[in-house]
Formats: sequence, structure tokens, C-alpha cells
Amino acid sequence: MFFVDDIEIANLSSAPYEFNWDTEAYDVGMHTIKAEASDASGLKSEAEIKIEIVAWVPATTLTDSRDGNTYALVEIGEQVWMKENLRFKNEYSAAPNDDHEMIAEYGLVYRTHIGSGEGVCPDEWHLPSQADWEKLIQYLGGSGIAGGKLKETGTERWEYPNLGATNISGFSARPAGSLTWDSIPENFGNSARFFTSFYGNYIFIDFDSEAVKSQFLHPANQHYSIRCIRDY
Repeated sequence: MFFVDDIEIANLSSAPYEFNWDTEAYDVGMHTIKAEASDASGLKSEAEIKIEIVAWVPATTLTDSRDGNTYALVEIGEQVWMKENLRFKNEYSAAPNDDHEMIAEYGLVYRTHIGSGEGVCPDEWHLPSQADWEKLIQYLGGSGIAGGKLKETGTERWEYPNLGATNISGFSARPAGSLTWDSIPENFGNSARFFTSFYGNYIFIDFDSEAVKSQFLHPANQHYSIRCIRDY
């Protein structure tokens, strides 16, 4: 049997002994969850835990306590992403297009040999895994069309034709391109290139396609953009 706040909500007589608790009808705050089991002889055992239901906080903005940078956020499906490229300066960062005046609009780009990028995102945020990106892409209809739904519209920043761009997701991808090991700009204006947490695996969105490409590369000293995703 399963109890919430000493009220029985389920009585299971056969395996699997699982119950999915719908919290929608319960108030915000602490609740006691108890499971009780008995065998054919009548011997009983029980276990109890306390769970806190917290109110959902809609995505608005995030201020990075490390440097004071503020980022717009966007909720897409069950995920919350930064709506802007990361601007946290560290030893691996560089200006997009090798132009410091571009940082405010395009964020910084980061040397790819930082690997999985531990510590680059603010507290309670992380570098998105391949699974995080896949969840986003599938929510937007699959890799063949999700790029258009992620790209900022128009040709003010993206090169013509910025194929399929609708930005219906609100993600607002901008084409910061990349830098080579010796800071030579590549693909600025025509490609958005993002980290995943798996070293060597990157996400590309290009001006001439509405697709999202998952690229497995080993460019040890290229520089790509970072978007952080919330931990919960």
C-alpha cells in the first residue's frame, strides 16, 4: 500500500509494485510518502520518506553571480535554456569573429579542448548533454526541421537565405561561427556551432538548411558557442 500524509492512495496486490504519484492535486510544501508491504504470513514492513513539492518558477532571466552577466531564458517543452550564448570569460574563451564588440550580441566562443566543460556554466546550470540536445530536437519535430525553429529570423545577422528560420521555439540561435586555433574567424554569419558535454560532439545549425546536425569532430583548438541548460 502507498500512503500520502497517512491517506491510502493505492493498494497493489501483484507485481510490479509501482505507483506514479500525480502531485497536481497536492499543495506546495512537505508531504510524507509511505509504502507498506506484507507477505503471506502477515509479516509487515514499511518505509517512509518526506518530499517537498515546490512551485514551478517560469523562465525569465538569470544573473550569473560570477560576473554579473544577465541572460534571457526560454522554456521549451520540459527544458529551460539560456536564450543567449554564454559570455563568461575564462582562459578558454575568445571574442566571436575575433571582435570584442560582437560579444554582447553573440556571446563568447570557447576552445573545444575544454572537453566536457565542467564549471563553465553557472550554478544549477550545465553544459547540455547529447541527450539534452536530442530531447530539444525531437520536441521541435526532429533533426530535419528543428534548426529552422531554433534560428533567429531574418538576414540581419544570418546570411541569406537563412533557410527555414522561424524561431518558433524562442531559442534565437545566432551565427557566431567559430575561430581557428590562431583566432582566424570561420563561418561567422552563416553557422551556429554549440558544445555538448560529450567531448568531440557538437551541434551545427547553418544558414542554408533548416536541419540540425550532430557533428563528431576532434578540432582540439577550434572555438564554438555555449548554451547552458537548467539542471531541473
